[in-house]
Amino acid sequence: MKTKQINNNETNKRLIPKNRIFALMRLFMTDVFKAVLLPIAILTFLSIVNGVLQTIVVNIDEKSSSYYHLNVAWQVIRELINLVPLFTALSIAVAFSFNKSLAAILTIIGWAMMLMIQSMFIYGETGSFSYLNTSIKNIEGTEIIDTYMGYKGFKLAFVRTNVLLGFLVGYLNAKIVNLIYLSKSKRLFLWINKVILTSLTIIGLSIAFGILHVSLMMPLIYLVQQVATTVNSNQTMVNNNSNTLVAYMLILGLNILNFDKGFELMFLAKDTTYFDLILSMFVAPFLGMVFIISANKGRQTYAVSIYAISIIISLLFGQYHSLIITLFFLSPLMYFVIIVLITPFISWFAILSGLTITTNMPNGGWIVFIKDVLIPTGKGVTGFKDIWTIFCFGILISIITSVSLYYYIKKAYVSVVGSGLLSKEGIQDINKYQDAYVVFDKKTYQKVLQEHENLDKNSTS
Repeated sequence: MKTKQINNNETNKRLIPKNRIFALMRLFMTDVFKAVLLPIAILTFLSIVNGVLQTIVVNIDEKSSSYYHLNVAWQVIRELINLVPLFTALSIAVAFSFNKSLAAILTIIGWAMMLMIQSMFIYGETGSFSYLNTSIKNIEGTEIIDTYMGYKGFKLAFVRTNVLLGFLVGYLNAKIVNLIYLSKSKRLFLWINKVILTSLTIIGLSIAFGILHVSLMMPLIYLVQQVATTVNSNQTMVNNNSNTLVAYMLILGLNILNFDKGFELMFLAKDTTYFDLILSMFVAPFLGMVFIISANKGRQTYAVSIYAISIIISLLFGQYHSLIITLFFLSPLMYFVIIVLITPFISWFAILSGLTITTNMPNGGWIVFIKDVLIPTGKGVTGFKDIWTIFCFGILISIITSVSLYYYIKKAYVSVVGSGLLSKEGIQDINKYQDAYVVFDKKTYQKVLQEHENLDKNSTS
C-alpha cells in the first residue's frame, strides 16, 4: 500500500517500519477525518441555529403568535441535523471515488432505498412500534424511529441513522464505484454497462444495509427499554442494579451518534438531564481543548479556529455532538473508552451515591443551567439537589477523560487539526486522488495511480 510523503518530522514517526501496520491505520483514519470535516462543519453551524431556537422556543408562551413559526423553524433544523449521516456518506463516497458524480448520485439513491426497505419490517403507529409483528413490540419510538407521511397516507418508518452507518455506506460505495468503473473487463467496455452494474450493486448493498440495520437496532432498543421498564417498576433497582450501568453504556455508545435525544431511553428524567449536563458542560468542551493543545507549536491558532465555536455552543447551548463526532473519527478507540466506558461508569457511580436531579431541563449548557438551577438555588426554590456533587463528578470525568485522550494522542501520534496531515495545507488540499488507497488494495492502488500519472503527462504534453 502506497503512502503519502509526509514532511513533518513528528508525523514521520508514524511510518517507521516496526510500527507500519498501526501507521497505516492512523493514516487511514486521518484521511477519513479530512473527508468528514465538511459534514462536521455543517453540523456545527446547524447546532448553533438549533441551540438558539431551542433556547427561545422553550422560554416563550405557546399561545403567542411567534411560537408556532419559531417552533416550525426549530423542527426543520432538527430534521436537517438528522441528515448529517447522509452528508457523511456523501462526503466519504465523493472523496474516495474517481467518478465523484456517479458516487454522489448513487449514494443518495442507495440511502433512500435503505430507509425504504426498513418500513417493510416496522409496524405500528408513532410511540408503539413492533418488529415484523413479532414479540418485539410496543417500542416507544418517538426519538429512535423516524416517520414520514407519504403518498395516500403511506407511512415511511425507519430506525434513525447515525454517522457510523453513514461512514460504512460511503466507504463501500466508493469501493464499488472505483472497482467497477475502472474495470478493464471486456464485458464492461461500454460506459453504460459500468453505470448499470454499479447502480445495481450499490442499490443491492443499500437494501442489505437497511435490513441489517433494522434487524440489529430494533431488538437492541427493545432490550434496553425492557430493562428501563424493569428498573422503573422496582425502585430498589434504580440505584444498585448493574444492568443499569450496562444499559447506560449501550445508550451512550449507540444513540449519541444520531444527534437527537437518544437519551429518552434513560430510565428517569433526572438521568437524561444529568448526562446532558455532564457531556455539554464538562466532557465535550475539555475534549475540544485537548484537540487544541495537542496541535503542533505554531498551529494552535488554526486548531482554535476549527474547535472554538464547537466548544462555545457546547458550553452555552448543550450542542456537543460535533466534538463527540470529531473524537469518533479521530480515534474510535478513545471514543469507546471515553464515551462508552468512562463517562457512563462515573455517572452511574454518581447516581449510585445518591445524586438526585428533580428538574427536567430541555438541554444541557450553562444558559439553561444558570436559569433553571443557579438562580432558583439562590432564591431558595431550587428543583435541583446536590449541585456541588454534579460539579465534582463533572470535573472528575473531565480530568480523567482529557488526560487519557492527551496521553493517547501523544503516544500514538494521532493526527489532530493543526498537526501532521491535518495541517492547514493538508486540509485545504482538495485533490483527493492521492487518498484513493483508502478503498484500494496495494496492487490496484499503484496501478490506478500510475494510469492517472500517465494521463496527466499526456494531457500536459
